[in-house]
Amino acid sequence: MSSGDDSLPQPRAGLGQRVPPPVLVFGGIVSVQLGAAFAKGLVVELGAAGTVLLRVASAALLLGALFGRQPLRLSRRQLGMVIVSCWAGYILLSQRVGRAVPGSAGLTVAMAVAAVVLMPVGVAGAGARLLEPDTVLLGTAVGLLSSAIPYALEMEALRRLSARAFGILLSLEPAVGAVVGLVVLRETLRPRELGGIALVVVASAGVTHAASQPGGGAP
Repeated sequence: MSSGDDSLPQPRAGLGQRVPPPVLVFGGIVSVQLGAAFAKGLVVELGAAGTVLLRVASAALLLGALFGRQPLRLSRRQLGMVIVSCWAGYILLSQRVGRAVPGSAGLTVAMAVAAVVLMPVGVAGAGARLLEPDTVLLGTAVGLLSSAIPYALEMEALRRLSARAFGILLSLEPAVGAVVGLVVLRETLRPRELGGIALVVVASAGVTHAASQPGGGAP
């Protein structure tokens, strides 16, 4: 019988486990950039600290409501891995957490820890404005798009993708951000900036192709 330190019921293969990892990463990137676009007005209203607190706290509540008691079943070792991953070495540690902690329990705990840590600064910066109905509604949307959805997709991708491939795929962020900025915020870029983004896209396409080959996703 196992000691039980790292054992949690393994979830059935869901949609995320059937989708190619590069597609999951790209979906997370699009979600983050959409959330950033919606958060632009929120930053003006709450400041940076208040916006981040509302985003992370709403994501933690959404994930907690979705996954229920699953995070409470993590072992001490799994909890420790999750809380390190809140602070440094995001890609490598998130990859390790994703493989050691099944489902999205680790992500839920990480969001909750981050919300607690950010609370003093966020409340000091935004105060009672954090509780205004319109602000809460917009913050919930931003938390869903900027944290809950992308982090869940990235965690699943990192279970099956090398840290190197994941890191290069994330370089698509500027290109997606430019498109979202143009469509949602009507912001444009200069030709030199567009040229730099194009080079990044080419590099990302190359690593995506390499990762799709046999053995390409191994760390």
